[in-house]
Amino acid sequence: MAGLLAHTDMYDFVADDMYQMDEGDVAEGESARRLLLGDKVTLPMTVSLTEFVVSNVTDKNRERAELGFIKPLMRRSFLEKNNLTYREDMRLGEDYELYARALGMGAKMILLAAQGYVSVVRGASLSSTHSEYDLLQLRNSDDGLLRDLVLTPQAYEAIRQHRISVDCRLQWLLMITAVKERDALGLLCTFTHHPQITLYLMGQLWKQFQIRVLKK
Repeated sequence: MAGLLAHTDMYDFVADDMYQMDEGDVAEGESARRLLLGDKVTLPMTVSLTEFVVSNVTDKNRERAELGFIKPLMRRSFLEKNNLTYREDMRLGEDYELYARALGMGAKMILLAAQGYVSVVRGASLSSTHSEYDLLQLRNSDDGLLRDLVLTPQAYEAIRQHRISVDCRLQWLLMITAVKERDALGLLCTFTHHPQITLYLMGQLWKQFQIRVLKK
């Protein structure tokens, strides 16, 4: 904690790389810990809005290292001055929304080497299982960021890509619901969004075909 407090005079958000361990490995103690970021970045580092958002875009070609998981010390005066609070209508990604909005409003953030915070990863947590409502609220929070903030082209594109990545998962759940309810129109509507979403849905359908048909 002292390492974090030493930077609070210069930064509005001060965070550290965090340790994680799976729920079933808690009894093993420190030997089961792993770093969220590890050697993926060089610490300490200041974090821009673009860097923060890009880290939260789902990418199957890289390990999960979303900065939305970090637990920073936050300058209360900055939050109060800008009327920033956690969104009470969000059960998923409320950290992402708050940190992104703060950075877009001029907050300075620094990320330090791990100081000791340990997060237990649970299989049934909201971070790994989402409802249609959860994803809808997260996707719509990106619309709010795009609407409310004055953004650089890079930050705008990063948030747009995050929105698409969330919408991919949302449309997949909506497709599953449409199939269960035999709603042909609802199923077709899931394909009418961004081309990246259409490709994602086709990829998911191919995976299901492989699992349910080819492997038999």
